[in-house]
Formats: sequence, C-alpha cells, structure tokens
Amino acid sequence: QGGLTAKVSGNWSNPATWGGTMPKAGARVCIPTGINVTLDVDPPALTGLVIDGTFRFAARDTRLTAGWIMVHGLWEVGTPATPFQHRVFITLTGTKTNEN
Repeated sequence: QGGLTAKVSGNWSNPATWGGTMPKAGARVCIPTGINVTLDVDPPALTGLVIDGTFRFAARDTRLTAGWIMVHGLWEVGTPATPFQHRVFITLTGTKTNEN
C-alpha cells in the first residue's frame, strides 16, 4: 500500500481528515506538522505511522497495530487536566533493524 497523509485536523474516523480516502490495512500514514488527528477508532493494521503533527487518543480503549511508529511531533494520551482513564494496546509488527 502507498502512503496516506492527513489533509486537515479531525478524527481518524472522519473521511474528510484524509481528503475523502480512509487509511486501509497496510498503509503508511503521515500526520503532518500543523495537523491534529484524534484516534477515535481501532484502525486497520498499518505498515507505518509518521507523526510530525499531533496524534491524540480519544477517551476510549484503543488498539493500534503498525509495523513501526516514528514520532517527531506530539503523541498525546491524556493531559494533566484530563488524565487518560482507558487502555491503549499498541502492537508493533515490523522486523528489528540496527537503524539509528
């Protein structure tokens, strides 16, 4: 699968966030700088996830599966004002590399 970049801030489940095309299994997904995406569903297994913007977890139990995840932006699981009261299960399926 090819890459898919979030076009506007919004919920993962909203097709408009992705310019009308939702991420499918095997996709490489990018959240660019200046874009805020809230993960409000359990997405299909991804090849990879690049976070240059903001990636938030909605207040729900969530499962996220990806070959790899690279965070350059903000990875938010609750805040001091609204602590996260749920569970997040993250499964990394990629192979181990010696990349630095």
